[in-house]
Amino acid sequence: MSHYETMGVEPDATDPELRAAFKMLARRYHPDLSASLDEPDRLDSDDQMRQINAAWHVLSDPQRRTEYDRTLGLGEATNFVRRPDDVVFVPYDDDDTDDDDDWRYESDVGDPRTTPHRGILMIPIALALLSAGVGFAWMISDIQVLLTAAVVVGALSLVSFIATPILAMSKAAQYETSDQRPGRP
Repeated sequence: MSHYETMGVEPDATDPELRAAFKMLARRYHPDLSASLDEPDRLDSDDQMRQINAAWHVLSDPQRRTEYDRTLGLGEATNFVRRPDDVVFVPYDDDDTDDDDDWRYESDVGDPRTTPHRGILMIPIALALLSAGVGFAWMISDIQVLLTAAVVVGALSLVSFIATPILAMSKAAQYETSDQRPGRP
């Protein structure tokens, strides 16, 4: 019985196919899984695992596999790394004018007319820092009013972190539906 027959694959199997076959067989015949079997079945399972390991030892190494294939008379015919002949991969071809890919070259900068004022964008950050500062002051002084203030300011910070993007989206939506857009009659 050849190593290929032991693994249950053809001689031209690829490395991923060999690995998958080995994992499947190892899960079936591994000694930890066959420990609960009766004596003859356990010994048979151990013997199978030894044969699988020996086949994997030879077939998983390219040099040992080539030598093994020669002993079987397969010669160089076994190619376990399949590559297309003379194919060069080109991820982007400038000559390809049929594609509608103008979007790739558009600016990623938002319309300044729809962006909220910088001061509004800083409010959530300022409130978070203020909440942290008041909380630190409470830890030092142990005044309960400071704890309440830190929690309230922290909650306002969270609300403003949510409200700021909503404000930006509503401003953009208003601009989109208004007559201020260029090219609109």
